[in-house]
Amino acid sequence: MNNVNTEISILNERLAFKINMALLSIHIGLLIAFTFIWAPIMVIMNLFSVAIYLTLFKVIQKNLVLYLFVTFVEILAHMIVATICLGWECGFQLYSFAVVPIVFHCYNLAKRTGLMKLNLTPMIISIIVCFFAARIHNFFFEPIYHLSDYAASTIIYSINSFIVFAFLVVYLSLHSSMEYNIEELLHRTAEFDALTGLANRFRIHEVFERLTDSSSDKSEEFSVAIMDIDNFKNVNDTYGHMVGDKVLKMVADILKSVENDQVHTSRWGGEEFLVVVSGTKSLDTATALLELIRINVSKGVVKEAGKDIQITISTGIALHNVEESILATIGRADTYLYEAKMSGKNKVITNDKYLNPIN
Repeated sequence: MNNVNTEISILNERLAFKINMALLSIHIGLLIAFTFIWAPIMVIMNLFSVAIYLTLFKVIQKNLVLYLFVTFVEILAHMIVATICLGWECGFQLYSFAVVPIVFHCYNLAKRTGLMKLNLTPMIISIIVCFFAARIHNFFFEPIYHLSDYAASTIIYSINSFIVFAFLVVYLSLHSSMEYNIEELLHRTAEFDALTGLANRFRIHEVFERLTDSSSDKSEEFSVAIMDIDNFKNVNDTYGHMVGDKVLKMVADILKSVENDQVHTSRWGGEEFLVVVSGTKSLDTATALLELIRINVSKGVVKEAGKDIQITISTGIALHNVEESILATIGRADTYLYEAKMSGKNKVITNDKYLNPIN
């Protein structure tokens, strides 16, 4: 689960980095514009904002919630000062709409991570108060900088409208992409083993359901193999669990190399793996395939402290009979696995040659 949280944090950091780049670019553009029309207060304000967003690149890596909160405060402050300086007609109040998705993102992230305690209601109220405060100020007071031409304020309003609209589109698009990636990550986590990358029990049961679906036009013959790493406990006890993990990954990599439309592999639990082979004469195919896997595993070694750790596997294979449940088939495969263990290990055993498969 820690790996999942780390990957989600990385996705959030990437989103924040891109948003910060966009906000930094916007303020650099505004700095140039305010210098051009000579609005000293806004020039100073935007120099301050540029410095904030340059600093926030470091904050992103340490505290994403703090980053979003500072962004929220900066945009509101900039909106109020710009409206006081240039007036309502220039459209800087529109930036209050841009801050709304940031507020919800900040709140949800704070709730999920616990990095800061935030209350959504005061943040939303502050946006509304700032918006109407700017409007009331404009009603009673003249802006500090008068634009001599009505067309100039219209152009600035149009530019601000475009910036806000573009920011919302980009922000929501990036956020949607991030949520999709998180959903895909959680989906993979739910169906695949984190250590080996093989399918887990949930995923392999979906394969069983497809193969035994009575509503399909054609049922498919299949065999089930239970595979176990010999003396795995001794490896863990002697070399430690990190070396044990290396062994599991080595075996998993060999299993992945044989996967195709008719061969499905999974980590069944601990040092046990399950392989499903479908198709005509699946038992013969499975027996040959698991023998090949056994040979490849025995040829592989895991190096630790200058020593080569030799690994072997034992396997039991059962041909599924239409009159029995999946659990019964797996149980028979497990029985054959036990026979393989008791008769010397490092071998593949099945006694299902005379079962009557699907006609």
